[in-house]
Amino acid sequence: MNGICTISEWLSGRAQKEKQLKKIKEKEEIEKRYIEEKIEEKMEIAEKNYREMKSFRKVGEKFNFLGVEMTVVDVWQYLHGTSCMNAKYVDKNGVIREMSFRQKDLPLLRSENGA
Repeated sequence: MNGICTISEWLSGRAQKEKQLKKIKEKEEIEKRYIEEKIEEKMEIAEKNYREMKSFRKVGEKFNFLGVEMTVVDVWQYLHGTSCMNAKYVDKNGVIREMSFRQKDLPLLRSENGA
């Protein structure tokens, strides 16, 4: 073939390309909605985890961890959604130390503190 085609062949090829582009755009739209739903879902989970962490103890309240009395100094959240709680305690030598707890530590903290 020498690269010359009829108008009907050209229109047929153009229609096929338009169909392919339409399918690609539809697929991209579905993927975009899926990603948006996942982000929204993760944000809801992150907010729930943050509320749970804050509800365990408020800043300034005390709790026990492995027999050591600790005081909550901060409850915060990473950008990616992980909730953390910082607590300070005094070690056996009288030095003030700080320790962080994550969401996954909350069941242990609750069981130890009857919460």
